[in-house]
This record gives sequence, C-alpha cells and structure tokens, in this order.
Amino acid sequence: MVKVSIIVPIYNVEQYLEKCLQSLVNQTLDDIEIILVNDASPDHSDVIMKKYAERYSKIINVFLKENLCQGGARNKGVEQASGEYITFVDSDDYLDLNFCEKMYQEANRTNSDLAYGSYYVVNEKGDIANERLIYPVEFSGTITDGKKCGLINKGAFPWGKLFKTKIWKDNKIEFPQHLKYEDAPTIPVFFMYAKMCCYVGDSHYYYLKRANSVMNAKNGEHHKDAQKTALIFLERMKERGFYKKYQEAVDQCVVERYYSVYLRRCLTMYDEVPYDNIKTTQKNILAWYPNYKENKYYYSFVGEDRMRMGISEISPELAYVWDKSYCKLMNRDNEVNRAWYLPFYQKNREKIKQCFEKYAPNNKIYVSGNKGKKEAFLFYISQEFPEIQFIEIIDEHAATDCAIGVNPSACLEMINLLKESQLQIPLINLEDYLNDYITI
Repeated sequence: MVKVSIIVPIYNVEQYLEKCLQSLVNQTLDDIEIILVNDASPDHSDVIMKKYAERYSKIINVFLKENLCQGGARNKGVEQASGEYITFVDSDDYLDLNFCEKMYQEANRTNSDLAYGSYYVVNEKGDIANERLIYPVEFSGTITDGKKCGLINKGAFPWGKLFKTKIWKDNKIEFPQHLKYEDAPTIPVFFMYAKMCCYVGDSHYYYLKRANSVMNAKNGEHHKDAQKTALIFLERMKERGFYKKYQEAVDQCVVERYYSVYLRRCLTMYDEVPYDNIKTTQKNILAWYPNYKENKYYYSFVGEDRMRMGISEISPELAYVWDKSYCKLMNRDNEVNRAWYLPFYQKNREKIKQCFEKYAPNNKIYVSGNKGKKEAFLFYISQEFPEIQFIEIIDEHAATDCAIGVNPSACLEMINLLKESQLQIPLINLEDYLNDYITI
C-alpha cells in the first residue's frame, strides 16, 4: 500500500496539464501513486499522459470511452487507488512540492481521517491573488457535531485535502456522474463518518481561476445541476440516517445550493435571464422550507445572496436590476452592510458578551476582516458595548487582550500577522463561534 493516491480527472486541459503533472511527479513524498483519468477528452491530453507514464512508473493512466464528467472520472480513480489516503487534484491546478509529504505526516501523526490546509487563488500567469482557508483552523482535532454542521455548510470542493481511503471505500462514497456541482452531495457525506481531522498550515494547493472554465461558461444547462445535486445530497443524508441529527445544517445547505447558487448563476451567467426558472425555484423553496429565514444558519449566506434571494421573492426582474446596477455600489455602503449583519450580532449578544468577559478583561480588542463584516461588527460593538476599545495597529507593542477575526479568512490573515509580530494573544474566530461550529 502506498501512502497517498493522487487522483486527477482530465478533460480538455492540454495547455495546463504539464504544469500540474510536474508538481505531482516531483513531490517530496516518494511513496505515492498518480492516477490520471482521461474523461474521453477530445484534445491531446492523452499524448501528454502517455509521455509522463513512460517516464514515471508511479503514474497510472486510465482512459474512459465515455465522458462521465469530473465526478465519474474521480470515481474511476478511487477504484484504482491503493493508497492509505487519497487526494484529488484538478488538472489545471497544481501543488506545492511538499504538499503530500506535509499532509501525510500530520495526518499520520494525529491519526486523522482528513487533512486540510489553505490554498492560493492564482491566475494563468501564476500570480497569487489571495490565500484562503479550506476550512477554519479551529476545525482541527476531534470532529464534533458542531464541526460537522460547519463542514456541511462550508466549501464542498474535493481538492486540497487528504481523505482516509478506508472510510471512503468502506462507506461506498461516490460522486454523481454526468453532473457538474458533483462535490456538493459527496464531500459532506465523508465528514459524517470521519472522527478526526488536522490542519496543515505550511503547504498549499494552487487553484487556477480562469475565465474559460466550464463552470464559467455562459448559457449552459449545467448550471441547473446545482439544483439536481442539492436534492441528491438531501436524499443521501436521509438514506444514510444523518438527516434528523443535522437537519438544520442539511436544510441550509439545500437552500443554498438549490436557491442561492442557482439564483446567482441565473442572474450572472445567462444572456437572457431565465425568469421562469427563478420563479419555479423560489416557489419550490417556499413550499419545502417556508421558514428558511428562521434557520439558525441563515446568516451563513453572504449578505449579497440574502439580498438577491429576498428581492427575487418580490420580483426576479428586480433582483436582476439590483445585481447589474447596484450590487457593487451597495457592497461598499456601510449602512447596507449593517443592515445585512447587525441582526446576526444582535441575536448572539450574550455569546459576544461571554467572549469579551473571557478574552478581553481590559476591554481592548483588535478586529480583522473584510470591510463589510468588520464595519458592521465594529458599529454593533460601539452601540452595545461602548466600554470596548478598538486597537488600530497590532504589533509586539500592542496593548490588546485578543484579536477577533470576523470570518475564517480574516483569521488566516491574523495567524500570519501574529507570527510576524510574535504577539502571543488569543485569536477568536467570531463567525464560527457564533454559529456554534466551534467553542472557545
């Protein structure tokens, strides 16, 4: 048994494939296998695959006669995998050369079922746009029920992680075939069986953001797959006996995929907006989840999506006008951000108070985050807790009790900043604490 099986679905990526493969064949962990699954690709990816297989014995080539989409191709890769862990890499992306080694070492040391880290968003020149967490750092360790709810509602993409192969195969976890958005009904199911996970902070996945990707193709029928896979996820959670225990998290995920994601696509990815589809979608959601706004995880939606969903209930045409004409302007408007986020903070006043009592004995805090959420939180604190002082600059001389990141990405920035400043203060992941995903 090898330590890690790397599974790469391949379709129409000949211009990106070599860069991906170079990052795989040069991994510092020797005990790996690289399973390349050609998903009936019509380009010359097969030539590149054969060339690399001749040079590197660790490469296993699989050629499909029928296009199964990424999910089906990954399933074929899992069938071939003999590794203790499996990891998925999209064929236009690439890895740090120590990715597998770092991930495996920590997963093995902690006996984890899942290892994860952060990733860089890059353009086609290789320029790094930003760094993002795959899951919050605080999810590392025992996977509690609260964390499982968080994992259900966080990104479901399969890449950038190590999965324990035994759990995957023993529980017959599979991606749906012939569908896009195939990750949504699949990755959260794995979390239901996992007991331990670990965060690895010093090796990265490189996610290529390109305009000509399939998911960014305009006017495609595949955008409806967001709705199909949302319902597949709901059915899987019911069939496997997890729905009752995690009902609110599952329902929130279904609403997001079936309504929010599809609505966003309808308003941005079609030359002629399919208003009838939007109306049908809204009608279904209100029939299935008439009180979806009362779900405890409702504020997991970003403010823009809540606005789109609310306006579309009045009129999809108005939602389109707002999206095209006012969205960017309103995102910069502090009053609007307050309206989006203040109810969430007001609802959780006692939890915020407990946080301050425990971690801010001197009433001094530093707050980090994107403009909208940060400004809303600062405004709320100034109104509800006027005794709290905000520290503007954080360094080794900062007289602050704790740092608060309003969301996980802000916490990642703070982790790096605290390392640089060598400042030993608590860091609070506010959003996941208030959602009960984690405790502090």
